Amino acid sequence: MKRFLKIHRWWDYQLTIMLALAYQIMAGASSVPRLSSWLTAFVLFVLACVGIAGFGHLVNDYFDRAADRLSGAPNLVGDRAAGSLVAKTLAVVALAWIPWLWLPTDSVILSLLVLEFVLFVMYSMPVVRLKERGLLGPVTDSLYSYTVSTSVATLVFAKLAQFHVPVWFSLLIAAWSFLLGLRQILAHQILDASRDAHTGLRTFVTIHGWRQTLLLLDRVIFPGELGLFLLVLCSLALISASAWVGFMLYVPAVLFVNRTRDIRFVVNPWQLPRIDRLIFLNNTMLFRFYTVWFPLLGLIPLVQRDPAYLTVAVLHLVLFNNGLKSMIRWCHDKLREMAVA
Repeated sequence: MKRFLKIHRWWDYQLTIMLALAYQIMAGASSVPRLSSWLTAFVLFVLACVGIAGFGHLVNDYFDRAADRLSGAPNLVGDRAAGSLVAKTLAVVALAWIPWLWLPTDSVILSLLVLEFVLFVMYSMPVVRLKERGLLGPVTDSLYSYTVSTSVATLVFAKLAQFHVPVWFSLLIAAWSFLLGLRQILAHQILDASRDAHTGLRTFVTIHGWRQTLLLLDRVIFPGELGLFLLVLCSLALISASAWVGFMLYVPAVLFVNRTRDIRFVVNPWQLPRIDRLIFLNNTMLFRFYTVWFPLLGLIPLVQRDPAYLTVAVLHLVLFNNGLKSMIRWCHDKLREMAVA
């Protein structure tokens, strides 16, 4: 199922971050929504996400089909007949919008949804084609991949729980998720730089070079993202300290697990070459916390408020990659290593 409309690209990565914030918001509400209401909203929200992300991938692949054919990259459109393409596009648009007939909405949420679709088109469409406009490309990708989608999720589930989200908190979440998305797309462009250069695609990295991009990531984007995330954790501590405490335990745990690497990883990661430092701090440290532990830590205060939400915890463990699965896999690998030794 995760391969349908490239769902595997965001299911365990973007959706889990959205749900982490939703869990925390609902835990802070004066009254937790009934489980049946949450499950209905969850199913509708996921269906809408499939439609929205599916539309974005279809639009991008439609305008990139020639370049993808040249590079051999997978493409949802390919050489499909016009009728098939139109039918698929109408289907994902319907899937993206019909759930909002029942999901909690207001003018802000609807405006953000429209903005999402506009950004999808402007990112790939010829003439405008923001993906080849230097920094505007990564900025646009970050906005539709993380900033807008995370803001929508926060507002939808806050409305479901009748929880008032302060403007300052919404802006904090938007700023943090924007830098997170910017880091992700620039790292992705670094990996794709040789292929993009081969096909003539002018991304930020092919224009400015990967060294300059790494410098931007290392000195500006990553420190800003980390600082804003610590502010997010401090703000969420007003609801529950679980996420803050979990992060404080997670950091030394990751360092312990990676202690067999070069000692500089543990003692002073800033002595590492820039690319190694970014891979370790960004991917191994931060992004894994965002996607596998942050949601589980958000479920703790929610289950404490209403034990019926154990059902949601089980559902999350089944549907998404998470910290418990990662820990079990790590223990399994270590036991195998010990058995071999």
